[in-house]
Amino acid sequence: MCCAALSRVFAPDYLSLPLARQERAAAYRAAGLSNAKIALRLGMTESGVEKLFARSANLPARPPRYNNPNQLNLL
Repeated sequence: MCCAALSRVFAPDYLSLPLARQERAAAYRAAGLSNAKIALRLGMTESGVEKLFARSANLPARPPRYNNPNQLNLL
């Protein structure tokens, strides 16, 4: 079916496609991305990503933070 035929059949309605945010977030976290970078890729806020991870028990753990030995510890 072409687009014109689909629009005639489904004219008043619209299709809602799933965004697969949990699956994409799991893949991004497994790749070692931070919550901020995951939020940018998913088009949501960083707190929204944190809530997404809090709701899902099967997502991978957060990657360890990188400590730069050249950075001074001021506290």
